[in-house]
Amino acid sequence: MKKKCKPIFRGGIPSWIWKTLMFMKLTCLFILLAVFQSFATKSVAQVTQISVDLKNTTLENVLQTIEEESNYYFLYSRSVIDVTEKVDFKVDGANVKQALDQLFNGTNIDYKIEGRQIVLTQNEKAFAQQTLTVSGTVTDNTGAGLPGVTVIVKGTTNGIVTDFDGNYTLKNVPGDAVLVFSFVGMSMQEVPVAGKTAISVTLEEETVGIEEVVAVGYGTMKKSDLTGSISSVSAERIASVGTSSVMGALQGASAGVDITTNSTRP
Repeated sequence: MKKKCKPIFRGGIPSWIWKTLMFMKLTCLFILLAVFQSFATKSVAQVTQISVDLKNTTLENVLQTIEEESNYYFLYSRSVIDVTEKVDFKVDGANVKQALDQLFNGTNIDYKIEGRQIVLTQNEKAFAQQTLTVSGTVTDNTGAGLPGVTVIVKGTTNGIVTDFDGNYTLKNVPGDAVLVFSFVGMSMQEVPVAGKTAISVTLEEETVGIEEVVAVGYGTMKKSDLTGSISSVSAERIASVGTSSVMGALQGASAGVDITTNSTRP
């Protein structure tokens, strides 16, 4: 005969109901812990007081000072956040949130506090709308400044020419623009601004193959720069013509060339 399994009771409550109640209690406990941790994190960020007074220093130095003052630490990518930018920063008895709001006000940097971590990201909308004043120096491969280099915002007419020492300052540059550096005899170079205010470049000499150069009567030109065709008449061809006039020797020697004499004067 088969034995029937009797339900197990705990304190008069069936075991499956008891297990369900325990699971619900644990779930509520975890939710309360998460809420408490979030509340505690916000409270610490709002209570911790810091005092910083730094002038003409890098953003990286400011972030390190805040870490030392608050026991928070920052997480960011150097390819996204330019921590070499020079800033002035002063707060006296401000909490972490107030200090960060002041530090990143008017920039394209967003922050998010997660526990003891402060994650820095880039505000794409502000980044695209932000206009900057970009300056720098253009040099050759020897390190000498290049005067007369054209620096222009790609796709616009906003540009400038470097001074005698190769320096330039260009205003109203979008944060997501691309700067184009060009100079005669040098390879053109395109550099993304990416929110930076200081961009210096080194231009390399442009190498032209001898097969790409054509000799003309007043210098040399690239074949790609010519708008018409070029033909030549050899010295042997001129010598074989029985005439003492060079013009007469060239008559009919090159296709498309007609030579006329308006008078008997040389």
